Amino acid sequence: MEDIIKLRSRYRAKNYLKKMPKPDGTESKTYVLKTDMPTLRVGEVQGGNKFIDPSGGPMIVVGCELEEAKAVVKSIDFVEGYGWTITFE
Repeated sequence: MEDIIKLRSRYRAKNYLKKMPKPDGTESKTYVLKTDMPTLRVGEVQGGNKFIDPSGGPMIVVGCELEEAKAVVKSIDFVEGYGWTITFE
C-alpha cells in the first residue's frame, strides 16, 4: 500500500492517510488520519460498526472498503500522541 493515501474530500478540505511505520520494518497496514480541519464525527452506524467522518469526508466505516486505499477497513482507533488511526485488512 502507498505511504500516503489522498482522500477524496469536499469543500476544499485536504484529508489524507499517512502510513505508520512498524518498528521491525515489516509492511504496516495502519495509517494516521491527517486533516486540515480539526472537526470530525466518530460513532457507530446501524449494525454497530465504528465510523469516522472528517470535515469534508469521506466517511470511513469498519468493514467497508475505502475506495482510495482499495482495501477493507479493519479497525478505527485513537492512539495517544498520534491521533486517529485506520487499520486495513
